[in-house]
Amino acid sequence: MKFGKSLCLAAVAVLASVGTASALPAVTILDSSTDASPGNTADIYAPTYGAFTPSSYTWTTGVNVVTPPPGTVGGSYKSPWHGTGLVNTNSYFAVGPNENSPNPATLDFNGAIESFTFLWGSIDAYNTLTFALSGGGTFELTGSAIAAIIGSPCGSADNFACNALIRITGLGADALTSATFLSDPKQAFEFALQPVPLPAGALLLLTGLGGLALVRRKKSS
Repeated sequence: MKFGKSLCLAAVAVLASVGTASALPAVTILDSSTDASPGNTADIYAPTYGAFTPSSYTWTTGVNVVTPPPGTVGGSYKSPWHGTGLVNTNSYFAVGPNENSPNPATLDFNGAIESFTFLWGSIDAYNTLTFALSGGGTFELTGSAIAAIIGSPCGSADNFACNALIRITGLGADALTSATFLSDPKQAFEFALQPVPLPAGALLLLTGLGGLALVRRKKSS
């Protein structure tokens, strides 16, 4: 796969965890760029990424599909391909920020999976992604955590004005069973998926990368 910017950030220490756990899921930032022109490299992932739901997965709450044109609507949602020639072509998912979009939206993997890769568009502090784990806990990833690790091109405001291609890898009790996308009313959570996930066996080399700073894991009681 081609990457616009090869960040491939190895994970760093997890700041907070609760309960007894095996190794925390690893978060790897494969690529990042600004979410506007000039500089948005998300177009290199089309048509691999878009509003695709793998046939083995199920949206248990429903999800809003943005089918352009227009791809970006001010005050509602911004396309991961904003500022590129695909802004009014490529579809994607949006959660929030109003009553017209399910919020949160949960994607059930219908079983435990080792890896989940997605394109996170227009990263905001208001965005939270929570994974249910096969061991009964949860693993939370926030827009603020991702922006802090990426640094430039992410800004310092709550709307960080950047995109990222992200992979989450978990094994054993930390395998992933569902993903819940949540955004508060201020900004939408925009993202794109692959129609066919990468084979789990091809991702085993990623398990030594560790956890991501500011990611929180909570064990269920």
